Amino acid sequence: MQARIKARTAAQWSATFLDALGQVTNEGLADRRLRMSQCNELLSRWNAADRKLVLCDYDGTLTPLVRSPERARPTRATIDLLQRLGDASGVDLAIVSGRDRETMDAWFGGLPVMLIAEHGAWSSGPAAAGGQREWIRSANLPDEGT
Repeated sequence: MQARIKARTAAQWSATFLDALGQVTNEGLADRRLRMSQCNELLSRWNAADRKLVLCDYDGTLTPLVRSPERARPTRATIDLLQRLGDASGVDLAIVSGRDRETMDAWFGGLPVMLIAEHGAWSSGPAAAGGQREWIRSANLPDEGT
């Protein structure tokens, strides 16, 4: 095995690694569109369900990935869509993000949605009357300050 390792240069090993990484990445990004039969089945199940839970990731899903995090504010169209979906009968909508809860509250505080912030460290149900949210710290976290 040592002879095999010594037989190649660092550049050759790097090239092999990058080729393998490219193959994995390209396969992961392959077009995976649903067939019409799959869409029809999903719609049928959606319509038959009494309750629906919709979990929406924020960065890269509800908003494009950007270099500067402060430029990732939700657009008016996104807010309007989330409002309509959150108001829909039988739909529980949650926005999941790694962002801090203060930012999530500022951006989505008035919407009828659950918020999950800081990669699940904090969660909140929809805002109560008056717009106040009660944030709950995950029980699976170590005590603060440790």
